[in-house]
Amino acid sequence: MVKCMNCEYPLICGQCDQKFAPAGRADYEAFHDRLTPVVCPGCGRVLTCKYCGHVYDAGEYEYQSEDRQ
Repeated sequence: MVKCMNCEYPLICGQCDQKFAPAGRADYEAFHDRLTPVVCPGCGRVLTCKYCGHVYDAGEYEYQSEDRQ
């Protein structure tokens, strides 16, 4: 079971209630690198934690360099 990086609860999609499990190495790396949006395999939308609302979208992270904004 993958846990949310923000709240540590099991990562369940806030859109479709499907438990998130990386389908392969690329999905696993995207989940951890924070540079690639993570898409829910159930509904195809950007993954959002059901419990805390954390959005796994690369555009949402504060530490992006200023030249990319």
